[in-house]
Amino acid sequence: MNTSTLMPQSSSSDALFVYYKVDATLHHQVAEKLNRMACEFRKQFPELSLEIMQRPEVSPENIETWMEVYRGRNCIEKSVIDTIATLALNYDLPSPRRVEVFVPLSA
Repeated sequence: MNTSTLMPQSSSSDALFVYYKVDATLHHQVAEKLNRMACEFRKQFPELSLEIMQRPEVSPENIETWMEVYRGRNCIEKSVIDTIATLALNYDLPSPRRVEVFVPLSA
């Protein structure tokens, strides 16, 4: 396949990834906050999906890596990303939060 012909194309498969570190001793407290934030997000954006994940291993420093995965058309719009950031602040979620955006490639 000639990769020079692949072009990003926005679609309903767009994905926004937000990842951050969580002290493992605070796992349950942060999970509760994140679940409340996710409920609020789903009320505001019912057309988007949200999956919450974590790496299976904990670092030697007792740190977990968590990820929020947002999918759907328009999930990568600035207004959505700004709302997610505001909700994270409002629900006192850990920071810094790293944001990555991916869109499907079309051949």
